[in-house]
Amino acid sequence: MSKEIFKVLEPVEPTSSKEEILCEKYRLAAIKISEEINNGNGIITNANFKDILKKFMFYCVKYISLSRYKEEYKIGKMKTTLNESEIISELTFIDNTIKIMSLFTPTELLQMFPVIKTYDGEKWGEKDYFFTMDLIKQYDPNVPIGSMGIKNMLDLLWNYMNDDLSQFLIAKFSITNYILKLNGEMGIIEQFMDENGLPSYILSVDGKSLIDCDTGEEIAIKQNTNFRVVNGGTL
Repeated sequence: MSKEIFKVLEPVEPTSSKEEILCEKYRLAAIKISEEINNGNGIITNANFKDILKKFMFYCVKYISLSRYKEEYKIGKMKTTLNESEIISELTFIDNTIKIMSLFTPTELLQMFPVIKTYDGEKWGEKDYFFTMDLIKQYDPNVPIGSMGIKNMLDLLWNYMNDDLSQFLIAKFSITNYILKLNGEMGIIEQFMDENGLPSYILSVDGKSLIDCDTGEEIAIKQNTNFRVVNGGTL
C-alpha cells in the first residue's frame, strides 16, 4: 500500500472549542500512527498491521467528522480561510481514508461504528437501526466492503446510520462540491438536476424570489398569509 495514504498535516495548536480540541486530538493521534508506519521502527508488525490500520482509519473519520466545528470549515467561510491546495489536500485525505476503510468487512465496520439506536424510523419514513441492519445483511459479513466496488461501497456508507460516518461523508460531499464550483463546473446537486432534466434555482439576494439557473427567470416567493404571530406563538 502506498505511503501517500499516511501523509497527514503537521500538528497545530488546538483552539478553545471543546469539539475543536477533540478534533485536534484525533488528528494528532492519526499523525502519530502515520509516523510509526512511515518510519518502520518495528512497532508495527505483519501480525498487528491491520489492527493499526483500523485504529488509524477510526481516528481519521473522527477527525474529519469533527472538522465541521473548526472555524475555517464552517459553511460560507471555506473560500476565504483555505486556499485551493489545502482544500484539495483535505479531499485527498478523505479519499485515502475511504481506501483504507474498503479493507474492512461489514462485521468490522459494525464494531468500529455502531449503528444509531433509533428504532422508530418506519413510523416516520426515516432510516434507523433496523434499516441499516437489514442493509448489512445483504453483504457477506466476512468479505471487505471494498470488494463490492467503490460505487456500491459508498451507497452502503451513505445508508449506514452512524453519526460519525454521516458527517465524514457530508464533508466529502461538501468539499467535492466546492472544488467543482471553484473550477467553474456545476456542483453535485446541479449535475443531478441537469442529468434528470429538472430545473434548478437559486435564492435572490433579497430572499424574495427564486431565480431559474437556466433561463434567469425570477419567481416571486409567496408569503404565507394563513399564520399570524400572537404573543410569540403562531395561529
